[in-house]
Amino acid sequence: MKFTRRNTAAALVWACCLACAACAVHESANPAQRCAGHTDCPAGLICYRDFCLPGPEAPDAPQSDLTAAHADGHNDASQAGTARATASPSLEPVADASGAGPLPDSDDSGVLTDSGQPTGTPTEPIDASTPVVDSATSPAPAGSCDREVLRQSADAYLAAMATGDVASLSKHPSLLYTENGQKQQLGLGVWIGRPRAQFVRLVLDEGRCSAAIVAVLRGNSGRTIFGVRLRYLAGQLFEVEAQVVPQNPQFFNPDGIIPTGADPWVEPVPAGMRMSRDGLNKLLADYFDSSTEASLLPPSAPSCRRRQNGVLMPQQGSCRVPPGSHPFEEKRYPLVDETNGIATAIVIYDRYLGMYLFKVSGNEIQMIDIVGGAQSQNSGW
Repeated sequence: MKFTRRNTAAALVWACCLACAACAVHESANPAQRCAGHTDCPAGLICYRDFCLPGPEAPDAPQSDLTAAHADGHNDASQAGTARATASPSLEPVADASGAGPLPDSDDSGVLTDSGQPTGTPTEPIDASTPVVDSATSPAPAGSCDREVLRQSADAYLAAMATGDVASLSKHPSLLYTENGQKQQLGLGVWIGRPRAQFVRLVLDEGRCSAAIVAVLRGNSGRTIFGVRLRYLAGQLFEVEAQVVPQNPQFFNPDGIIPTGADPWVEPVPAGMRMSRDGLNKLLADYFDSSTEASLLPPSAPSCRRRQNGVLMPQQGSCRVPPGSHPFEEKRYPLVDETNGIATAIVIYDRYLGMYLFKVSGNEIQMIDIVGGAQSQNSGW
């Protein structure tokens, strides 16, 4: 759904959606004018999270996106210095843990690019020009946030985590950060351990000025599997949604995430075999809906494997089984990398939160990776 002043009905729907996120803003962090609705804001601004912010002009036709209602509930608060997460038995049915392997002794501390190669000095995010207001539905203008800008911005985020230098990041006054579904202050949580990336995989969405990072981190307390969604507004970090998986005995195998050679996840899909954003999101919706209607399960390559935190899922990780036996409590599709054929989803299943990545080529799922497994009744978004 997109807000446009030319469409009153769409504006009302947009206002309802944004009202759900109102509690996420910290008043002390935002100098913008407060509001209760779009009519409270000056011309050219919209009411977003209780504050008047710039809003993009968007086509009248809304894009499809699926967001289930959040479950009522209360989550355990995160503790400073740790990333609290109760390990899930599985975001899907009980897994085959045979993929688990020993943790190698390594002190590799370099920040890596999505190709697995060391980067140079991280660069500050470049101004992304026209703002994007809804990470799930509103595309940014073409050319305002290219892949190199997003790659540099993601590297800058990882570098800031490693040093604890929050001030090095250009942050929007209304920045919202969650960690395992809990609202958190940027610089706390997983940041406390000053983790450095041993391996990094990037998903880059130019249309939504967003990036997703899957990484294996090493910090003061050992290795951590890490996934995060970053979204930028006018060149500033606007949304951070992190999945942090500390070492646990069942679903934790960093070596199942790190490829032995080139990372197949970030290999571009041939142009003739790429799916559109809408096509990829429809495929994801069918995949999750197959938990209650098996006939909706999308086609997958025979070699396709599903892993959670590097560990093979049921039936040797085959992608040709539904992801569950009852509906997902929440599912969102925040970003798509059409070039590399990667679509993402944030889901809650059986009150466990996680981020899915799907690699798709030729209308078939090639690989599925899941990062997460913290107990949570909602995602915090």
